[in-house]
Amino acid sequence: MSERFNAWFLRNFFNLLLAFIAVSQWATLWWTFGGATLPPWVHALGAAAFYGLNALFVRGPAAGRFGRRPPPSSLVVRVYFGFAFASVFAFALLLLAGAGFAAWNGIGAALATQGALPLAIPAAEDETFRAVTLAGFAVVGLTFVYGYTLGQRRLRVREIPVPIRGLPAELAGVRIAQISDVHMGQNLDPEQLAGYVARINALDADLVCVTGDMIDSPRADMDLFLPIFAGLRARHGVYAILGNHDHTSGAERVAAALRRHTAITLLRDEHLPVPVRGAELHLIGLDDRGLDWARGLTRDPKLDALAAQVPAGAPVVLLNHRPDLFPHAAALGIPLTLSGHTHGGQIAMPWPTGRYMNPSRFITRFDRGLYEQDGCFLYTNCGLGVTAQRVRLCTPREISVFRLEAR
Repeated sequence: MSERFNAWFLRNFFNLLLAFIAVSQWATLWWTFGGATLPPWVHALGAAAFYGLNALFVRGPAAGRFGRRPPPSSLVVRVYFGFAFASVFAFALLLLAGAGFAAWNGIGAALATQGALPLAIPAAEDETFRAVTLAGFAVVGLTFVYGYTLGQRRLRVREIPVPIRGLPAELAGVRIAQISDVHMGQNLDPEQLAGYVARINALDADLVCVTGDMIDSPRADMDLFLPIFAGLRARHGVYAILGNHDHTSGAERVAAALRRHTAITLLRDEHLPVPVRGAELHLIGLDDRGLDWARGLTRDPKLDALAAQVPAGAPVVLLNHRPDLFPHAAALGIPLTLSGHTHGGQIAMPWPTGRYMNPSRFITRFDRGLYEQDGCFLYTNCGLGVTAQRVRLCTPREISVFRLEAR
């Protein structure tokens, strides 16, 4: 039953999300401008109007999926989406504050009734509650202004040592740079991409691996972006796999464009031994396959077949767009798996557990960062680009660099 519900939920996720955002937008707007008592049909009509607008902006001609650069009118689209995303958090704040004030008043009334207090704890005046929630709305708004401006411009280069059993001495110190989820298209400027390419090249890595979602949508102008992307350099080559967005953009079309414009080696369910410093580092690159748009496979027979081609004990790196396959890779003894897909949630909040709470936690337990199982490692990269909106909170764009070490 749970699996059937999950499948139904993910199949209808975007419609449900648009509906929830619409309710959030109406509630935020209604409360900000007075919170007057209105008949239920007015609330229903307001939420329905926002749902229609959301559907228009996401699916209709106002979707903003422009070929080369978004025209000036797309600023309206971005501001609207900024309001939509911020409304979700504002609505959550309104619900939590309402529950908190109701609980406070309920406790006070109960204590007064039992004679534990000479007077009831004063009921929160509407003005107090309103002031608290509107102040919260302001904080949410400013946070998203940061996310759409400075937050989405931040870039983190993270260096990670990876101990590998039986690593040949020649490969000790080899550095592999990983980028993922570049999403070339409406939410990436050519100048921005050129800057990222220069930053990656300055790292002077031995290999560069791109773990999928290079192209954002079928409308992306690959003839504009890929000649810039072709500037990526590494001593022993640049290697890539396809992600789910590359497939929805047309896998064969993307592969042909990569061949036409770049010297990047595209691995599509392939094993490739790469000569490095007189030894061999084996790469396995899997094509993206998933249960749906969100969840990846947890087992893949193609991985078994490709892993069998690798000599026993040889060092191997698996490139797989979605991180869900990691337990299978670890069971096969693959020492390092590089993935992306999640963007680290793009919007995240610090959490008491030490890991960041973010939306991608709902689709995979391998949402961001480094994981270990039986001496094998997975790294889920937070992505170099963005999807849907140019917004990032507590989740900088990322270039990860892995330094191989003998264990």
